[in-house]
Amino acid sequence: MIIERMPRERMEEALQLLRAVFYGEQNIPVELHRLPEHMKPVWWYARCGQEMVGVACGWLENGVWHWGRFAVPPRLRGAGIGKKLAAYSIAEIFYSALKRSTSRRVTSPSASCSG
Repeated sequence: MIIERMPRERMEEALQLLRAVFYGEQNIPVELHRLPEHMKPVWWYARCGQEMVGVACGWLENGVWHWGRFAVPPRLRGAGIGKKLAAYSIAEIFYSALKRSTSRRVTSPSASCSG
């Protein structure tokens, strides 16, 4: 299994998986599956060969990272695909947020450095 950022040309396939899980199992309206570009969505997918076996997304909203749009086909659940996809994608979001925050000065008026 390979987990990587999803190329744009695989988006329709990801939306089909989301439709099957989100709409088919949870009744979440299809129009909520895709995120608008102003939220700067970053999509990841897990694949076995060329078969998409999982999808997840991170996005920025009001300067805060969010994570979701997470789906694994029912027939493949329990194999650890979701855990690995979640760990990989969340780690990338965390690293990205960390890079952004360390480029700025952070102060805390209530924190004390004296022991």
